[in-house]
Amino acid sequence: MSMPIEKRYAMGECARRRVIEEFGLETVLNRWERLYEALLDRKRIRWRIRLAAREILSRRSAASA
Repeated sequence: MSMPIEKRYAMGECARRRVIEEFGLETVLNRWERLYEALLDRKRIRWRIRLAAREILSRRSAASA
């Protein structure tokens, strides 16, 4: 490289900090945890909708009987 050694070291340090911030264990675990929570929330919402639909259908069938 044709740039001064100080600049190369500075670039390397900057890149190292970015990698640690973006891909460090704590950051990656937090991302996975947020994803897992979001998926669980979606499943809970779907489950509530299903239960509500079953309740509506059972009320209708009970009312028509």
